[in-house]
Parts: sequence; structure tokens; C-alpha cells
Amino acid sequence: MLADYSLDHIHQYGVEEIDLNLQIPNPEYKMISYQLKKEREKLQRARAQLLKKVKLDSEEMIDQFAKSIESKATLVIEVDTKTKLIEQLLTQRKKLQPKVKLSELPVDKQYTKLKTESAYFMSTLKMICYRAETSTANLLDGHYSKFIEEKRMFIKNIISTPVDLIVSHEDKTLTVKLYSLNTPKANEIARYLCSTLNDTETIYPGTNLKLIFKSVVG
Repeated sequence: MLADYSLDHIHQYGVEEIDLNLQIPNPEYKMISYQLKKEREKLQRARAQLLKKVKLDSEEMIDQFAKSIESKATLVIEVDTKTKLIEQLLTQRKKLQPKVKLSELPVDKQYTKLKTESAYFMSTLKMICYRAETSTANLLDGHYSKFIEEKRMFIKNIISTPVDLIVSHEDKTLTVKLYSLNTPKANEIARYLCSTLNDTETIYPGTNLKLIFKSVVG
């Protein structure tokens, strides 16, 4: 599909302009908020380490006291530095609006969006793939009768597993050879699925080759 229909071009390059008065999240505000989150996490860890060392003071040996004081001092400096940095970031963020108009962004930061037709097309493809996954998962009712998510995870596992594609023009077949999965049970289900799919005697679209699914285990 990439070669014949330029699917990647349809997805990436079909764009249309956005109303410049549209209110959008302020990128700078978001960036500072993200920094604040990370620095607060670091401050929390530093404080926790400091509290832990203080609580352990009574159990420390005398010859470890000097080293303990030095490590505490390092943590105190780190806590103080992180606290001041967080205050600075909060001050910077107060000067910014959470949302801005698209026109207020620098020209190199302004953006477009995918054309509606392109978005619909990609959504349709995703829906087709999801329905194919669902239909295949439903074949496994006898193996995962109660847990639909287990069936879906199994199908995704198969999809991400390497295969060999073997074409035989003499026999008019296209064999999909699936490699071993991670458990004996998974391999057993894979053999069952291959057998079920083979019973359909499906011809690969655009060819006269019959699809044959085969698990290399067993």
C-alpha cells in the first residue's frame, strides 16, 4: 500500500490551514509545567533520602558519623537547590497564559492539521484492522472463553512475531510460516488458528496463490 497508493503521503502531507484565532495550549507553559513536575519528583526523592538518613542516626557507628554528616549536607544542598529552582519556575509560569491564540506563536511554531478526508481515510483503515483483529480473536473462544483481552493480546503477539513468506508458483501457494511463540500453550493455539484459517482456502488478493498458514512448532 505504501508503494502502490503512497499511503504515507496521504497520511502526512494532506493538510489544511487552522483558524489563527484558535485557542491552543501554550507550549511554553506546558514545558515549564513539565519541568516543575520533574523537579518536584526529584525534590521529593531528596527529602525522602534525607529523612531516612536522619532516622538512621541512632544506629550508626561513631566511625561512620563524619561520612554521614557529609552525605546529609549534600542532600540538604540538593533540597535547597531544588526548592529554589521550583520557586523560579513557578514565577516564570505565572507570567504566562495557559492558552494562547495560534497567531501568537512564532511563525516556525505555528502548524496545520491533516485534511479531514485524510483523517477519515486513516480512521477507516484502523477500523478495518481492529475488526480483523476482533474476528480472528473470536475464533479463540474455546481457548479464552472468558477473557476477551487475553484473546486480543494473543493475536497482537502473533502479529508482532517474525514470519517467513514462501511463494510457490508451481503449487500456487503463499505459505506464511509462523515462528515459535513464548509458551507451549500459545504454540498449541497458534497451530489451531493456522488450521482454522487454512480451512477457508483463501486466495491472496490480486494473485492466484492460496494462503497456507503454518506454525514451525509441531
